[in-house]
Amino acid sequence: QMTYGKVPYLGLWAKPGAPYVCIEPWSSLPSTQDEISTVETQEDLMTLEAGKTEEYPWEITVDF
Repeated sequence: QMTYGKVPYLGLWAKPGAPYVCIEPWSSLPSTQDEISTVETQEDLMTLEAGKTEEYPWEITVDF
């Protein structure tokens, strides 16, 4: 079970041939294969005003 609060995406990925899968809360999606985004052009980026803080807690529970 995984909860990741205000973060809108959950990334699941693995390096080819790796014996593991990564599970990561993502605040935005990566660039597409045919287009590389910059910070200025990337969609869905979360912004924070200077001097402000924000927390994005997440939790993973594994039951065997």
